[in-house]
Amino acid sequence: MIRINLLGVAKPVARMAAPAEGIAPEAIILPGVFLVVLLLISGFIFWYWSNDVARLNKELQRQKNEQARLAGIMEQNKRYEQQLNQLELRLNTIHLLQSSRVGPVEMMHTLGVLVDRSSDLYLTSVMPKGDVLALEGVSNSTDAIANFINALDHSGRFGNVQLRQSYQDNRGTRVSYKFTMDCTYKQGAPESTTPPAGRPAQGAGAGARQAGL
Repeated sequence: MIRINLLGVAKPVARMAAPAEGIAPEAIILPGVFLVVLLLISGFIFWYWSNDVARLNKELQRQKNEQARLAGIMEQNKRYEQQLNQLELRLNTIHLLQSSRVGPVEMMHTLGVLVDRSSDLYLTSVMPKGDVLALEGVSNSTDAIANFINALDHSGRFGNVQLRQSYQDNRGTRVSYKFTMDCTYKQGAPESTTPPAGRPAQGAGAGARQAGL
């Protein structure tokens, strides 16, 4: 069917609607992409930190358990140390009592025997000064003093024998020599039973009497 325009006026042509000005497509797409990337990054950081916090909590709990275990061991060690100190104290006390009871008896016995082996000599004083024994005595000759020093050196029980002083005493009817000397006593050392040459060994009782002990 053919239509004819009898008015002779051109029919207006419909125009297409133009897009709204001021809003570009890129302005909508780019922020959306940036928001998605930001959410992904935030999610990854949250996941990483959550795992790190969980790992640190496990390590903290393990350290607490180890601390509790070591605290128990330290407490047990303290009890053992106290028991050890008590045993050492008791042992030292026993040794001290044994030394106080046996040591002087053995020392005086050995000293009496050595004095008895030395002719014309006796002791007037035996005084302990720490680890040193201070001896004072009288002899009828200097040879007797020398023999006594030799006997102390070779006894095995006395050491560091030093003659401090020796002088002649002219008081009285007889000439005598007084002397002072120092020596140390070796607790538990073996005693030599060999008497000096030309002097037989005598009983311990006679030696103690001659030493004036």
